[in-house]
Amino acid sequence: MVSTGISWPALNQTVCARRFFYGVTLGHGEIPERIVYAREPRKLPVVLGTDEVVHFLEAVPSLKTRVALTTAYAAGLRASEAGSLKVGDVDSGRMVIRVEHGKGGKDQYVMLSTQILSILRAVPPLGSIFGQFLRSS
Repeated sequence: MVSTGISWPALNQTVCARRFFYGVTLGHGEIPERIVYAREPRKLPVVLGTDEVVHFLEAVPSLKTRVALTTAYAAGLRASEAGSLKVGDVDSGRMVIRVEHGKGGKDQYVMLSTQILSILRAVPPLGSIFGQFLRSS
C-alpha cells in the first residue's frame, strides 16, 4: 500500500480499522493478532563532511556563538546541554566536560579535546558559558 502513495500514519490507521473490524465487530479474536502494524523504515541522517562543518562554523559572525557551536559539535552536546555548561563543568586535568541533566535527566562526562580547551580559554566566561547566548536568540 505504501507503494501506491499512502502515508505511514494512514496505513496504520487502516490496520487499526481492520483489527477493530475483525476483533470487535466480527468477534474473531485470533485474526487481529496476525495483522501487524506497519513500521516506517529508519533512514540514516545526512552527515556533513569535514570541510562543510569548517565552512559552516567559519560563517558564524559572533565569536561566542562560534565557540558554543564548535563545543557542542565537538563534544556531541545538545543545545540545552551546551546552554547549561558552567566553567566548573570543564575539567582540564582529566580532559572531560561534565554534562548535568542531559538526555533522560542523566549526568555524564564527555571527552574534551585539546583544541576545544584552547578555544574555550580564549572566551571570557560569564556565569554559564553559553546560557546567555542561547536564551537571547
